[in-house]
Amino acid sequence: MRSGPTLSASLLLVLLGSAAAAHAQVSLDTREELARARPEAWALRWHAAALAPSSFGPVEPGPARRIELALDLAGLPTLSTEQRTIGFNGTKTEDLNRAPVAARARAVFGLPAGFALDLSWLPPVTVDGARGNLVAVGVARSLLESGTLRLTPRLWFQTGTVEGDFVCPGDAAAAGDDPVANPYGCARPSEDRIDLDQAGLDLALAWSPRPHPQLATWIAISARALDSTFRVDALWSGLEDRSRLDYDGGDWTLGGGLSWRSQKGWISALELRWTPLEVLRPLDGGDQPSDDSLLQVQATVGYRLR
Repeated sequence: MRSGPTLSASLLLVLLGSAAAAHAQVSLDTREELARARPEAWALRWHAAALAPSSFGPVEPGPARRIELALDLAGLPTLSTEQRTIGFNGTKTEDLNRAPVAARARAVFGLPAGFALDLSWLPPVTVDGARGNLVAVGVARSLLESGTLRLTPRLWFQTGTVEGDFVCPGDAAAAGDDPVANPYGCARPSEDRIDLDQAGLDLALAWSPRPHPQLATWIAISARALDSTFRVDALWSGLEDRSRLDYDGGDWTLGGGLSWRSQKGWISALELRWTPLEVLRPLDGGDQPSDDSLLQVQATVGYRLR
């Protein structure tokens, strides 16, 4: 996810960097606001949607001071080579497939007046050279409970970072002067970082065979605002690259799932989420964005302490 409008521009930078390497190290320190359909922006939006916290349906009615602890798993679909070709406005392939799933710990606390507070944390565990550290907080309360139906809005906010050697992977840097394995002349693994801040409003409608059941199903829609920055920290072809790509915008997600609560306190849920995303890839030869949406599975298992 790097700046540069065309393939010719990226090649020019490589040539300039190679020519300058024998004399002095060149510094590239630019900042760019990304258009919504740019491939780099698509990648930022895709990861923000995939890592957004879920409440797994409407808040469960219950007394204040209740505590639930859970482990959430968010599936991360494998991206194709075409989808990973996002750098230099969709002409350079980046190393984005690092883990099939992201795990976060979550706690839910019952509050007075029927409110519920949820806290979640994706801890900084390194997987294949990538490490996330994301914290989220949400507040929810049922607005409508009518027979077997329950309607719940939820406000939430998430902040944190995702770090890794995305621009110059370790394998490429280790290949040295091999033009095939290291076409951009990476001198070391990059230390790139995504700063991710997003806030959202969820609205979930649940149905169950009877009030306060063990089994329930729901549909939910989530609207969110994203403020994200990709910061490059790479050394390639004599260039010390400190480029910065910014994206601000909004997206929405539609989801649905099934949850089960045992009388002994165990909780589990499975959710399918769909986020519409569009992207304009110059290598496709068109001038209109195409659909490249995210379809994702999330799951949770937890226990109610009291």
